[in-house]
Amino acid sequence: HRPLQSVMRCDFPFTGDPIADLQVQVQGGGGDLPVRDYARYWHGYLVWLRPLLACVSWKAVRGTLLALLSFVLLLFIVLWTKQKGMVYAIGFGLPVILWYFPQAGISPQLSSVYFVGLIASIALLCAPRKINDVRWSGGVMLLVGCASSYLDLLTAPMIGLLFPLLTYCILAKHNKGFYRNVVILLFIGFVGYFGFWFMKWVIATLVTDINVIQSGVHNGMVRSYGCDDDFYTWTTVFERVGDLLKEPFIWIPMLTAALVWVCTIQPKKILSNLYLIVLAIVPVVWLFVLRQHTAYHFYHLAWRNMIPSLVAVLMFMIETSHWSKE
Repeated sequence: HRPLQSVMRCDFPFTGDPIADLQVQVQGGGGDLPVRDYARYWHGYLVWLRPLLACVSWKAVRGTLLALLSFVLLLFIVLWTKQKGMVYAIGFGLPVILWYFPQAGISPQLSSVYFVGLIASIALLCAPRKINDVRWSGGVMLLVGCASSYLDLLTAPMIGLLFPLLTYCILAKHNKGFYRNVVILLFIGFVGYFGFWFMKWVIATLVTDINVIQSGVHNGMVRSYGCDDDFYTWTTVFERVGDLLKEPFIWIPMLTAALVWVCTIQPKKILSNLYLIVLAIVPVVWLFVLRQHTAYHFYHLAWRNMIPSLVAVLMFMIETSHWSKE
């Protein structure tokens, strides 16, 4: 009866089976089920997901998502090959493909940040002249931050934020004031992400009977610092990241790349490209700041935030080797 409040509250039946709960709600049921509100997120992906589920099967939705994301990734790789060569395309595309890409492609939540990061990077690749204008690139990063906040449920926002930034870094590295621009663009991306998220808290607080601002701040603190009876230390995050790096799908390609790099390294290029290592550390810092969220969701969601880190390391190896295309 109050659609605006319903949209802002995002109440949902909760029985432990989210797919079944969503199907019941789409079909107009769920009145007798326990209800929770999820007002602190925008849930932008539901704008297209709920109408589709009313018309087609869940299997069809997932298959279509995977096909679309695969096409976007293929276009991304083709454009990198055209702009800088196959080595750069492999450096950007290989981590995405190898590290459980199909699982991300069939997930409405996970695929959102992939779409944002890849499409924004494609926009930068298609406009090599505009990329030199930091105002235009800043506009792209602002939209990236807002879109990631609108569509994402705190799954892997670093993919959406850092993929276009790394694209900018490789394409615009010879521009005047480059290092300053990288910092500015990263800052703009985070402003868009957190600013648009906070906007949802304000709007939802004004139009509903929930203090979403208070709820959002509280949940942010819980995901960072935990609570008295449920607390994870930074050591837990170290252990989670360590477990990830032991996976063959990570250490085998990275070790192979490192061996090739050692044989082709150009030491004089290392200092000027150390900023890529700094960018590789950003997702790690993100995981540590949100250590409770990382500990809870690392193995099925949060670990994907490390994909841009691995891409940044690969770009560092390429840029400091004979493979670099100046």
